Amino acid sequence: MFRLAFSSALKSSAFRSTSLKLPRSSHRAPSIPIRRPLSSSSNSQPSKICPQCSTPLPTALPLCPKCSYIANIPSTTPYHDLFNLNSGHNPFIVDTGLLKRRFLEAQRLCHPDTWAVKAPQKKLIADHMSSLINEAYKTLSSPLRRAQYILEQHGHELNETDQLQDHVLIMEIMEVREELEGANTQEEVEGIRDENRGKIDGVVEAIEECIGREDWEGAKKEAIRLRYLDGIQEAAKAWPNSVFDH
Repeated sequence: MFRLAFSSALKSSAFRSTSLKLPRSSHRAPSIPIRRPLSSSSNSQPSKICPQCSTPLPTALPLCPKCSYIANIPSTTPYHDLFNLNSGHNPFIVDTGLLKRRFLEAQRLCHPDTWAVKAPQKKLIADHMSSLINEAYKTLSSPLRRAQYILEQHGHELNETDQLQDHVLIMEIMEVREELEGANTQEEVEGIRDENRGKIDGVVEAIEECIGREDWEGAKKEAIRLRYLDGIQEAAKAWPNSVFDH
């Protein structure tokens, strides 16, 4: 019944002139200030040797645990550079295991508690550094947030008002919505999640390909698709308390 009504609406000129608003993922990346182009260097770090004691720095951060040297990091520093990740030709490709290890090490070194007994100015710098590292990790570890971040670096911001225009995928999403609303067991919901996960994997691959060839409009369209599919995953996780916009 729901699909019949929706199909009728799809054929109407009113529907063709507007886009359907569907639930989005709760992990949508926040608005990110435009930064300088992503670095392509595999060793692009603020400093390699501590300028104060000449000890090799353990991370890409201007921070030395040996002599307690710490310096400000510009908020415009590319996120890849904060973890000394090689963005290369395709910044969407990230070794998430390596990212996590470097994040944990960086966060351990710049954690505000570690600098609580140091000079107030150093603690302020550590606070800022810790916040920046956290945001960078959240962004790079999430395919959707990572795609949005890279798009913004190249002048193609993904806005909340950007909506899905693929009518076939819209119909598929509406069908999944019906299935979730009618599901009676956790097993049914897990089946829906597994199938949707496969679709997400396909879209993530498409984003990687688009960014690799610098097809920014194509990458943006795929990122919008990913946002809707992520919304389905969130709704499935929340079952039986899934909430949809009506």
